[in-house]
This record gives sequence, structure tokens and C-alpha cells, in this order.
Amino acid sequence: MRRATGGFDDEKQKHGVWKRYHANGQLWDEGRFSYSKKVGTWKVFDEAGVLQKSQDFG
Repeated sequence: MRRATGGFDDEKQKHGVWKRYHANGQLWDEGRFSYSKKVGTWKVFDEAGVLQKSQDFG
């Protein structure tokens, strides 16, 4: 089961730093949301914790 950490604003939109985790507890991805849209650099990791992709969402 994956888990996630992050917050919501008053309008229940994703906001701030979010992190999701693989079933084994390793970080799956991390990045920032603003009004439920990805912003800035997002990083995606494999189940061993190795960076697989980094993408800029502006």
C-alpha cells in the first residue's frame, strides 16, 4: 500500500510539498502542488530509492 504526505488548502485543493511512498517504504515521488497543479521540480524514484526522473513543471 502506498502512502502519501501533503496538505490541502481551504478549498480542499492539494497545496505545498507532497511525497508518496512505495509499498516498501521507499520514496516514490516528491514535489510541490499549487492549487492542485504540479509546480517546480518533481522527482520520481524506483523501489530501491534511485532517482529515475526529474521533471520541471514551471
